[in-house]
Amino acid sequence: MFEVSDPPTYSVDRVYSSPNQHLVNKIMGNPADYNMQGQGGGVVLNGGDTATNVRWVQCLTNCVFTTFTASNLTNSSDIATITIPAGVGIGGKIETVTLTSGLAIAYSK
Repeated sequence: MFEVSDPPTYSVDRVYSSPNQHLVNKIMGNPADYNMQGQGGGVVLNGGDTATNVRWVQCLTNCVFTTFTASNLTNSSDIATITIPAGVGIGGKIETVTLTSGLAIAYSK
């Protein structure tokens, strides 16, 4: 027999509009996560393009960056000049990214 348990309890800053809202959040994701899903916007970078203040860079093809500066990644500049394979994404507090070759999407904060 399947039993439905009580919804989980959360800190007082979480207020649900219905008894099943916790299930909706589990399925749909927390609105705070939307930027990581690309809903905060972004820009497609082609060779020579630069983006600033982004949180995620997704390589659509093999990419080489001239500049890659992220304050929360130690030695982030080492990412520049190496080939990042297609399909790889890099997240962080990325201040500046300049693409030398390839195609990438830089998602906004």
